[in-house]
Amino acid sequence: MCHTSIRWSALSALLLAHGVLGAELNSARLLSGLVQQAVSGRQEARLPPHLSVLLGISVSETATPVWQLSRKSSDALRLFNVCQNNHDNVVLTTLRAGNQSAAYLMSASGVLLKAIVYQVGGATQELSLAEARKPFARQRDFWLDQARRPGAPP
Repeated sequence: MCHTSIRWSALSALLLAHGVLGAELNSARLLSGLVQQAVSGRQEARLPPHLSVLLGISVSETATPVWQLSRKSSDALRLFNVCQNNHDNVVLTTLRAGNQSAAYLMSASGVLLKAIVYQVGGATQELSLAEARKPFARQRDFWLDQARRPGAPP
């Protein structure tokens, strides 16, 4: 009886891991499609110099050229920025009313690398990865939902 229980537990854990891995692979595929959409759309923009330095994309205070996707709603402007020099550097930026902003540097596969929040023209604060995990997940999920919409590139 004990061996059967252990086998079922191991099988359950394996199936759960496979489901999680499948979801991660699907997310990575969707994000890859968004990166390609931004690059092929050729909507040029620039990350501000201070943002580039704070996120570790640039070592000097120069604007970073990016390919950009944008979505505007009544309460926020969301930007999906793919660095032109390195397509594995993706910056999700959210600009909210009152100039409250957040920027998340992630890999093209969706791994959070760095996060900051700032007041436009004001103070900037780097968040620990633990602090940033939930708000980052909301932003990444927003873009994953955009990729799942009918007519979105594969």
